[in-house]
Amino acid sequence: MTVQAHSQRTAGLGLLLLLLLQGGGGKASVIKSWRGFGPFPVGKTEYDADPLLAQLPIHEATKNSSLRLISETSSDGFVGWQPFRAANDQGWVQVQFPNVNYNHVVQALNSITAIEFQAWFYASFKVPSARTYYVRCQGVHNFEIAPAHEPATRFHHGDIYSNLDLWTPLSLNTGTYHLRFRLRGRGSAQFRCELRSTSLCNHLVASHSCKVSHPYSSLQRRQVVLLRVTSARHMHQSIAHTSAALSLPCYVAPGQLRRCGLQVYLPKFTPSKLGDACVLLTIEAVDENGASLGISFETALRCRGRLQSFRYSYLDHDSTLVYAAAIAPQDCSTCAGTGGCDFELSLSGVGVTPEGQADAHKYKAQPTQADYSFGYSDRWVICPERPHAHNWEGMGFQTATYAPVMAAASADPAHHPLSFESASAPGTELSTSSGYACNHHWPFSSTKSVLETAIAEHDCTKSAMNMAGKPILIRHGSHDRTVPHLRLNVTYQEFEGQDHWWWDSSLPNDGGVVFDPTVRTFVQTAAEWRHRVRPAQFDVASLNPATFSGLYGVRILNPRRTGRAAHIRVSEGPAKCSFTLEARNVFAFEISAKVGL
Repeated sequence: MTVQAHSQRTAGLGLLLLLLLQGGGGKASVIKSWRGFGPFPVGKTEYDADPLLAQLPIHEATKNSSLRLISETSSDGFVGWQPFRAANDQGWVQVQFPNVNYNHVVQALNSITAIEFQAWFYASFKVPSARTYYVRCQGVHNFEIAPAHEPATRFHHGDIYSNLDLWTPLSLNTGTYHLRFRLRGRGSAQFRCELRSTSLCNHLVASHSCKVSHPYSSLQRRQVVLLRVTSARHMHQSIAHTSAALSLPCYVAPGQLRRCGLQVYLPKFTPSKLGDACVLLTIEAVDENGASLGISFETALRCRGRLQSFRYSYLDHDSTLVYAAAIAPQDCSTCAGTGGCDFELSLSGVGVTPEGQADAHKYKAQPTQADYSFGYSDRWVICPERPHAHNWEGMGFQTATYAPVMAAASADPAHHPLSFESASAPGTELSTSSGYACNHHWPFSSTKSVLETAIAEHDCTKSAMNMAGKPILIRHGSHDRTVPHLRLNVTYQEFEGQDHWWWDSSLPNDGGVVFDPTVRTFVQTAAEWRHRVRPAQFDVASLNPATFSGLYGVRILNPRRTGRAAHIRVSEGPAKCSFTLEARNVFAFEISAKVGL
């Protein structure tokens, strides 16, 4: 969100607020007695498969209290059921395994990641009469509830970070139930689960037999929520009046987590200080009669100048909430009459925030210049968020291309126009700084072959033909010890004495690795490349249609055999608008009407 001090109009700010209404009910009771089975090793950063499933499912394992299975981390090679109990009335269970010597495991494998473990836990509880319960589990990814020793039919969200009031409503009949989950940790872990009975009608509880034609048609009771601002402060000065209803009605069922929109209008003001918390808002939830629901919190707005980087949030291609940073053009009049300003999509490395990536696009025209110049005079800089290693492979490509789409949808056409061109269009250039070139060559050939096959779609050498003729700039520091620059069979810029990142290429504060004169000139030249004539012959390659967008409007939609590369060679014929297409391993393809041949 951006508050622009130069604006001549009222600034509209949008907030997405997460509300959880418990809807009353009985007192919560924690589960103190547990049984755990493990630990088992963890093989990767994603949520691992069930370590018991190869032997027997968890609901069968709970029947045998003397069950023992092989585990590499245990001192004697076997693990079984162990009792665990909450240490206090709050219900937190501290998980440690006395039969595991993690010091020995780390020394034997020469890896600290060996202390990561996973284990199954379950607890029994009785339901004396059919009724609705709220259930909450903190410190776990998800959990399941089913009659004792019977398989579960669904998973429920856990509060993995233990920072939400996340309750799940369930309708349970009379009987004995098991609450089960797989716990992950590093050497030790903690969790707690609690139940709360309620008198809500069962229409509020999800049921497989209940078909709902409208989100609220089957709710016998519903809670109408409005949001109001009770105070607004800017440097201890009042800048906004309170309001009884600044949001549309938001219907929230008990136990439901939902986003409710709030719009705050601020009059024109000039912040005396730009920062991350220049405007503080106190927000309260009320019902349709204006009565407080007992939910209030503070939130802060950022104040940024027009030529500074700012953040904006949006829903990604998979409907997850992500954010990106951007820098507006210094002078939008330079691209007037062209449909909008172009943009540079700047993709960060691991551990770099979008704001940090955006703020790296700065330079001083002269070393003695007092202030930095951020961004370009005639184009946007857009820096999406994507954490973790190899962050732009696979679905990361979708995240990267969605950022300018959402920025174009929300940009003010009168002040900051932004033109978006499809990723399959010819106006594309590539500049990499300290990029990952290839996998290590020291593993066994068979192991290396399996690894490379699994990630073949990210092997640039197999799809290099898609970049034929496009401007490419690769630069690398000669002292870079983070990413090896060997086996790069291209012409690239090597900066003597520089490491993985540098701020000064030739002169102090000249823009460094991502924004020195060479990069700025390259971007300007590459932007003009879109106007060149399409070649008479070009090749299109795809290893996965989900992550390859095509070239010159030709896109491969489906290969005949998955896991193998698909190719199309397009040759211009002698007659006007005639083309010859030669395809290999292609079942279906498309030609875009917008880009087109």
